[in-house]
Amino acid sequence: MSSSLTIQALRRMAATIEQRSITAAAGSAVKWKYAVPEPKQAAVLAMLVATTSPASHHAMDTLSVLFTVRSRMLRKHAGEVSFPGGALDATDSSILAAALRETREEIGVESVLVLGALPTLPDISLRIKVSPFLGIACWRPYCGGDVDSVAEEVRHWGSIPESQMGSVRVKTIEELSMTMNRDEVDSCFSVTLRDLLDPKKRRMQDFRDRTGLKIPVWNGPNNEQIWG
Repeated sequence: MSSSLTIQALRRMAATIEQRSITAAAGSAVKWKYAVPEPKQAAVLAMLVATTSPASHHAMDTLSVLFTVRSRMLRKHAGEVSFPGGALDATDSSILAAALRETREEIGVESVLVLGALPTLPDISLRIKVSPFLGIACWRPYCGGDVDSVAEEVRHWGSIPESQMGSVRVKTIEELSMTMNRDEVDSCFSVTLRDLLDPKKRRMQDFRDRTGLKIPVWNGPNNEQIWG
């Protein structure tokens, strides 16, 4: 079943996640230098959903992060775990619009409340700059509607008066009623915030053939590998 979050809880949670992300990026031994002067632009949406059967009423248990498993028919990154997202299109009014458009095209989800942006990161080729956004899958009226103008319609949570917002009803994966584009996505799953933020639930692993580059890895519910 869906859960409800107050605006205060959303603000605390978004601030915690953003601060941990910034701290992790600042403390990394890897200093990213792009391979090209003007890298291509892409965006992804890290979307929070309500946990179907939470272990407690704490927000870290009641909320989970949605992941997609890329289609095994794709030429690149086939079968890998990812967030919904893709390259900036000429028709996109902003990099945020690209993330929301790709989310709609890949898994058919439009009802998203955008909580904020996270620090940009390069892809493995160092030729693409990826802009991650943090959003929450919720019931209307707190979400964008018309996909063609979604960048203008999506309202940042910080700009909505508390008197108008009250609480936000968050959808579970089941309530999303996703329509997956099988040319791009094989399946979806979620992992609770508590598990993702628990150091005991992840391991450091060498990334492919990049000697000395260790990246945190989590396991999904069906042993999917989530590279962090």
